[in-house]
Amino acid sequence: MHKHNYHDWQHHIERLDSDARKEEMQPENTLLQSGLKAGDIFCDIGAGAGIFTFPAALITGAKTYAVDVSEAAVDYLRSKAQTLGAEQVEVIKADGVVYPFEKDAIDFVALVTVYHEIHERPPFVESLKHMLKPGGRLMMIDFKADETPGGPPIAHRVSANEAVADFKAGGFRHIETASLSDNFYRIVFEA
Repeated sequence: MHKHNYHDWQHHIERLDSDARKEEMQPENTLLQSGLKAGDIFCDIGAGAGIFTFPAALITGAKTYAVDVSEAAVDYLRSKAQTLGAEQVEVIKADGVVYPFEKDAIDFVALVTVYHEIHERPPFVESLKHMLKPGGRLMMIDFKADETPGGPPIAHRVSANEAVADFKAGGFRHIETASLSDNFYRIVFEA
């Protein structure tokens, strides 16, 4: 990766770790409302700055995985885990296609502002189903598919209804869809 890009990414990641973003997403409350509980093995896919990873590690007190495709994000997450002394957090650099988890290894997956970036959605959904234990939860947060104050172009967004259809087709049970803020919706599925 070019140094220039790396620093752009680093700046982007620091923005993702902002108080405004935490205020809007309320990571701890959102995770608890979505069914995360003590002892759950948690996996944050596309963890970015870890605004869901570290609250999840505190809630579960168990093994917590932070997965990202960006080298800058992985470095940021590793250094943050070290700073916080979060020894149960394991940071994994992934290629975005194959995830290094055994079948039924994870209790709870978080997918925060990632799904709209996935091009091959059925195999991605299948890989999530593979890693989740039967009855495990998946919490997805993404940009609403209409004009919002921030986020990607509307053409790149996936509506909540589309996401629900994709995950149902992949064998998930839809638990609930809710508005998280002006920008985001939250959907909870069960494997």
